[in-house]
Amino acid sequence: METNKDKRHSTGSEQSIRLHMTAPRTFSNQCHILNKGAIDWSENGLLAYGSNNLVVIVDTAKVIPVQCFTDHKSLIKKLLWAPFDSVSGASSELVSADCAGDIALWDVCRGRCISWIDSEQAKPVNGLEWVPSSLNNDLLLGVLHSPYTFTILDVRKGTRLWKKTFCDTINSFAFDPFHLNRIAFLCPECILFFDNFDRKTALSGNGRKFYISNTAAGENSTVTEESTRPRTRFKRLMKGLVLGESQPKMDPSLTVSECIQFTYHRALRNHIILMYHHDILILDLYISMTVGVISIDRSFSPFCQMYSCRQRDIIYCLQETGSLSLKLRRKPIANYLMSPMDASPVTIAGNDSSTDTYLWYEHRIQSEIIRQTKNSKVLGLAVCPITEKHCAILLSMGKIMFFELEKIMTTANDVSFYLGRRDYHKITLSNIFPSFNDSQGLIPKVRLYPRGMLPSLESTLTVIKYCPPLTSATRAKYKPLLAVGTNSGNIAIFNLATGLMLKEYHVHSHPVRGIEWISQRYIISWSFYSYTLNTKSQVIVTDIHCGQSTPVRINKVDEPYVVFVKVSPLKQYFVIGIKDGPVEIWDLKSMSLLSKMSKRFPPAVCMEWVQCNLSKGKKNSVTTTIIEENEIGSKYPEHLLISDIAGNLYAFLIDSNSFLKPGTMIEPGILLKPPVYLTCKLNIALQVDSDGNLFVWDLSNHMDKQKQHINRLEIRKLKFAPGAGNFRFLCLSSDGIDIFNVFGSPQSIELISTMKTDKKLQIIDADWASAEHTVIMFNDHSIRVFDLKLTKSYSSIYNYEFDDLLGPPVILDRDLCKMFYFWLSATCKKVYSTELGFNNYELSLIKNACHSLPWTELELCTKIAERSLVVCQSLGLKNEVQFWTVAFHYIMMGDDYATSVVPPLDSCYDVVCDCATYRKIQLERVLLHEWKSGDYMHMRRVADKFILLGEKTRALDLLLPTM
Repeated sequence: METNKDKRHSTGSEQSIRLHMTAPRTFSNQCHILNKGAIDWSENGLLAYGSNNLVVIVDTAKVIPVQCFTDHKSLIKKLLWAPFDSVSGASSELVSADCAGDIALWDVCRGRCISWIDSEQAKPVNGLEWVPSSLNNDLLLGVLHSPYTFTILDVRKGTRLWKKTFCDTINSFAFDPFHLNRIAFLCPECILFFDNFDRKTALSGNGRKFYISNTAAGENSTVTEESTRPRTRFKRLMKGLVLGESQPKMDPSLTVSECIQFTYHRALRNHIILMYHHDILILDLYISMTVGVISIDRSFSPFCQMYSCRQRDIIYCLQETGSLSLKLRRKPIANYLMSPMDASPVTIAGNDSSTDTYLWYEHRIQSEIIRQTKNSKVLGLAVCPITEKHCAILLSMGKIMFFELEKIMTTANDVSFYLGRRDYHKITLSNIFPSFNDSQGLIPKVRLYPRGMLPSLESTLTVIKYCPPLTSATRAKYKPLLAVGTNSGNIAIFNLATGLMLKEYHVHSHPVRGIEWISQRYIISWSFYSYTLNTKSQVIVTDIHCGQSTPVRINKVDEPYVVFVKVSPLKQYFVIGIKDGPVEIWDLKSMSLLSKMSKRFPPAVCMEWVQCNLSKGKKNSVTTTIIEENEIGSKYPEHLLISDIAGNLYAFLIDSNSFLKPGTMIEPGILLKPPVYLTCKLNIALQVDSDGNLFVWDLSNHMDKQKQHINRLEIRKLKFAPGAGNFRFLCLSSDGIDIFNVFGSPQSIELISTMKTDKKLQIIDADWASAEHTVIMFNDHSIRVFDLKLTKSYSSIYNYEFDDLLGPPVILDRDLCKMFYFWLSATCKKVYSTELGFNNYELSLIKNACHSLPWTELELCTKIAERSLVVCQSLGLKNEVQFWTVAFHYIMMGDDYATSVVPPLDSCYDVVCDCATYRKIQLERVLLHEWKSGDYMHMRRVADKFILLGEKTRALDLLLPTM
């Protein structure tokens, strides 16, 4: 009888030899410059970005690829995650739009397209935003098609609700996060505002056009010689919005047409932000004037993207060098020493007393410049919408850099940046910086440190080769590895099951032309510079575990290039074929040259090893000795097949003494064009010529041959699938790739599937990943694993394998997430059972999710409201985060805490904050409006605000001069 100890031991041994199975999936590498801005961060911790025409999803916590969709035919322009708290639909939904105007809604977990909306005019999509709604019961999407078409779509139903065509060109648009019926459009010369947006009916009227001009601020628009000075330039940027149908006289130094990004302020109501190459303007829509400026020196790298945070009045700024900076709003300090990265508040109109009301953003921290190659560009920035302290930067080489904002512990803030307050949680941005309305909050020192990187191959891919197939001898250590050669001489090792790039080594100084696997640990590769000139070819054996390289053929001078390198089935020898030269036979253990073909022998065009006719047990013992121990004891005879330019097949034998013995010659019997490829499996050999004629040879009977015309031009590769009794083979040509099957006696072939390529997407190389899957490399730098039908190269994430140490991504269904959130907030348990209403599959998902939860912060929580807030932040429940933030604030105020030490809510919660904080926010804004003096009606509105706030003296002082 087996004891529990034996059961545990057997279970552990089964897990230790668990096989990583391959499923259809896609690996992306480099991006296109038109993918700029196609990046978005979801609420539940997934990152999506566009790589050429691929939609790639990455787990930001573990920095592993999760999913990749390949259905788009044009370059990806925009990506947008569906709100995680929406009532209906899947838990992880993503919308993608391409340059052709097509829009797709994806179910990331199940790996399927929910709906596809074809474009009516085939115009690129320049903007995507969800229509704001108080109820997330449907997904309505605002889409901007170039150059002036705005559409509202129901993406789940795949229908258009309404469409509006403008007269002016529209560059981008934005919904007001504080008002559901407001929308703004950025035109080349103006900003267009609508206050009557309705999700059911089209926009009526032409809206209100506002032009940026410095006449609204009461300043002269003349550009003098002093305009280049920092103080004068800062003053000149204090512009306003002028309402009108015609464009006023503009300052040529800064126009709307130069604006590279436009968005509403997420932390301040009725504010918009305009980003230029070296300046960021914050405009107050209530008074239509500039109330804040963020400037950098002209010698610095220009801005390319920004992100306005909601939890705190902070703006992330990304520069073209890849450097990320953080701008924090603070109260202006008199006599502030000017920094090149800051605009001095003292320079405003020369009035120091007025600086208390100005929106001043301090340059708080800046990350290091990302080292990039010559052609690398920064394509986009994404910020986590839940924490707002995790950032990701996408580069055109396909790399993603992940940054995290972290507080530096010093003697001044090692306990708390609040005076006399607890500072346990460090999950979100609001736990790092105090509220702007908090007069007792201390600003801590912070840093932006790189938390991780998703690597990619920076050079053009040239060749791929899959590892030796799975056998009983290699089962314990088997991994589905793929070796990839690049144009720069690097060789990368991918795990096709987990999607991770495990290793990358710089092996050659020339483009890699071919790779052969010796075992699961060693590969042999060759490279040369040119196909036309004599060159020095490099043949190198590499240990992929440590990167140690052993060169072969060291003392060779310039000669014709290497055509092929083939390793024998029993891993005893390898053969090197030289263009128009003799074939060389090498000993694999000693790396020594054994013999060469005679010069009288015709030059070999292609060759292939033939499996030895050994008994099954004897063959397995030899393979085990060679592959696992990499030692060769007694030699076993091996056979090879060589084809010359006339199509003749020559059989050779390498005996146990490593002597090459000629065998029989098989003549084709008819006139052939020069053969281009040769492959064989057991007693079946395939030979193809340049005209697309395929010859099927039965090696057991030299006279038994069949000719098949497969009607393919420029055939580059033939390869049998692995597996006993499996005679399927792939045929790679310039037209595409086909999968055939050899059957019957005499042998016949049948077509299983085919894939045609177009001019945009060409196949570079292909190989078998298993008996049922092919791996194909395309010219868009992507590597895709297909099934036998060659129709789909992605699957459900539940069919994917993930790294044993990192584990699968934490993706919970919405209903399961809400249920888990309830029990975790109430009990704070680490272990759950079916008694709480979970089934066994849901328990496995919850167990995986528990590994990534911040248990330290949860254990420090003393109240259910505080624990609920931390749980919501960890699970990505955005609506619940906002609710518990406000609820916990008032619970603290009504509890035993002193009111003076309860941190106030920030400006994004202005309508639900306490009366004292609300009055303080409104008073600061009215003082700012008073400083931005305008016409009579403007000052009258300011006086009315003073009266409503109880500041009668200020209102009287303001009204007396105007009388």
